[in-house]
Amino acid sequence: MTLPAYSGRHSTFDATTVLPVAALEPRAPSAGAPPGRPAVVEAVFWLAVAQALAALAGAGILGLILLAVSTRPPEGAIAAAVVVGGTLLADAGWVLLAWRVRAGGAAARVVLAVLAGMGLLIALLFSLVAFTVLLPVIGVALNAGVLVLLFAPASNAWFRAPDPALTPSTGPGSPRR
Repeated sequence: MTLPAYSGRHSTFDATTVLPVAALEPRAPSAGAPPGRPAVVEAVFWLAVAQALAALAGAGILGLILLAVSTRPPEGAIAAAVVVGGTLLADAGWVLLAWRVRAGGAAARVVLAVLAGMGLLIALLFSLVAFTVLLPVIGVALNAGVLVLLFAPASNAWFRAPDPALTPSTGPGSPRR
């Protein structure tokens, strides 16, 4: 008994059946939206980057304070490293979300808005406790700017644009003809 030769490729496999090519291309805005990425979406990205840098600066200052007031230097260094490392990881996630918002990700917009709202409340509490420190006030301003610009009219039009990867086709066999 002999087995048929196998070419290593299934005859009906096509990469577009797994992932449509449109899903890999940048999203086009809707007919009512201005062509290209709106300036407010670009501003959201850069405000989020500035907020991440301000948070990292605040964590660095807090780390230096922990080192200065620690009576046990190894434990103070560990605490400072945890604060700065945790802030660095959180900021990386924050900038990644801002990057997805910049690319037109509607889900990233919602998550970034929720996190910006929480960050706004936390920064507001810190600015009330330590009102002489400038970084919490900057955090309040940057988070408020992100929230306002995420829901500006030009931003709303950008995020309402249909995603071509999710739009059903009208080809043969499609119920929409």
